[in-house]
Amino acid sequence: MSISTGIRKDKNPTVSALLGVAAIQIVVGFLGWSVYRDSFGWLDWIIMFSGAIYIALSITARWLRLPSALIGAGLYIGFLAFQAFRSADC
Repeated sequence: MSISTGIRKDKNPTVSALLGVAAIQIVVGFLGWSVYRDSFGWLDWIIMFSGAIYIALSITARWLRLPSALIGAGLYIGFLAFQAFRSADC
């Protein structure tokens, strides 16, 4: 006999993962804007609104899981590499 936790099993974890990344990008971008409002450049705006790309990928992932996951992972790895390259001077 198993104990029900009341949490439904996710039908498409790719959609959930991509929406999670979208939330992270938007929240981090908003926090950066609120802290560095005066020096918030065009590249920071692109990073902030990249959450829209992940939302679009999550919608696409309903039908094409693997390509959406690979594109999302590639974009996120590129973002992390860019952040590492950008802060390597510090």
